Amino acid sequence: MPVTKRVKRKDRIYKKPSINSDSFDVRRFHQLYTASQGMKDVREKGKDLPMFDNLIGDVWSSFYKSSPELLPDDKQSPDVQSNAEMVGNMLNDDSFQSVHENTQFDDLMSGLSTINYSGKIFEWIDERRKENEEMDDAMNQAQDKKEEHGEDSDEFQQAMEGVSSAIQQEVDHTGGELSKMLQQAQEEAKKQKKDVEELLGGIQSGTADSALKEVPLREQFNLAEQLKSNKQMKEVAKWAGRFKRIAKSKQKSISKQSISKSGITTGNEIDRLLPSELLNYAIPEAKADFLRRFTEGQTLQHDSKGKESLGRGPIILCLDQSGSMDYLDQQSKGFLLALMSIAKFQKRDFAYIPFSIKARPYKEYPKGKITPSEMTRIATEFMGGGTNFVYPLRESLKAIQKNRFKNADIIFVTDGNDNMKNSFLQEFQDRKKKDGFSVISLLIGPHASRQTVSQFSDRVHHAKNFAENDAHEVFDF
Repeated sequence: MPVTKRVKRKDRIYKKPSINSDSFDVRRFHQLYTASQGMKDVREKGKDLPMFDNLIGDVWSSFYKSSPELLPDDKQSPDVQSNAEMVGNMLNDDSFQSVHENTQFDDLMSGLSTINYSGKIFEWIDERRKENEEMDDAMNQAQDKKEEHGEDSDEFQQAMEGVSSAIQQEVDHTGGELSKMLQQAQEEAKKQKKDVEELLGGIQSGTADSALKEVPLREQFNLAEQLKSNKQMKEVAKWAGRFKRIAKSKQKSISKQSISKSGITTGNEIDRLLPSELLNYAIPEAKADFLRRFTEGQTLQHDSKGKESLGRGPIILCLDQSGSMDYLDQQSKGFLLALMSIAKFQKRDFAYIPFSIKARPYKEYPKGKITPSEMTRIATEFMGGGTNFVYPLRESLKAIQKNRFKNADIIFVTDGNDNMKNSFLQEFQDRKKKDGFSVISLLIGPHASRQTVSQFSDRVHHAKNFAENDAHEVFDF
């Protein structure tokens, strides 16, 4: 995702690369640094290390550039030669190539890897200083010279030669530790990005990358950093990813059933390609032409019958957040995000109504679109308290009054029961007939009762938890 904010020269921290970097690389680093609180935090940790500002930039360049290499010795400033020792060790590590495949030209992965690895380097230096008095003295002297004379002074440059020598000795003695740290940093970054993709991705193949591109980089970093530190968010992301994969399977089955073998059109949907086109892909002489036409959306595929049926009515989710639902909160939020993915895939408007003894005002998400900040709010909120069905159903009726939510599907999820007056039930049934909406209820938990929900629902499913197959029937609509 492009970052266009210009960074003022006086605010720049990556001024003396030891990696062969051009002005674009340096400028790009500062743009990402501005967008990432995690980079700022790790830089703050190492602010008393005389070379750390430039080191963060070198680490990022190594991850981001396609062919990172060190500057020749005669083109390196003495004060960054210590960085060259550590970065060179990284570039020469046997595992770096596999790491680099996941980070080059990837803003989020290179940024997360930089945060994680730079943080580990700081910890490594800090530990070495505790055990190596000579290294600690060299660091302290260089920092004093930097503060007293400036980083371009001869005094500072000479002091940094001592730092470089001390770091070289430690790298030689403990290089295996840096290798382990590199692999750990990469694994952490991959998990963080996967969590982000689980939250932002849809139910179509390949939508995770396209969903990331729609989100400003600052929000990508914010979400990744929250997922790293917030256990609730991390668990919600895991469940969201699981339920989206199930929803994808359900919707794929529906899509296949809707294909009309008599209708043929052009496009690039793999599931609908004609057998003859698949054969073209398998024939070496025809493969290049097939790939060109597929990229341009000109390959032959089955048309779908009743195409307008894929754009079915809006979805209104009433989700029980009473105290008894607390143990299923992470599952329920993942379930919610999977439903929103279906709405987005089918371009159906979505409304969300959490409830307990009261109900929150319905929140609209046109065509199922939701921002990362809104995802975070939903994932971390929980109401608690008792259970009342009337308030969320009344709130649903308010939403249906708007043209956007005519002919809606109300999905009502609860683990409880409620005594509802016959007068309200009759009013609700009358509105169903008048406005043409339907209600699908999902009872969660072994003790949930059909007694009340069956009085206002068109369909009722019952499952012990959201992971059970019976709960997934809700995705099939």
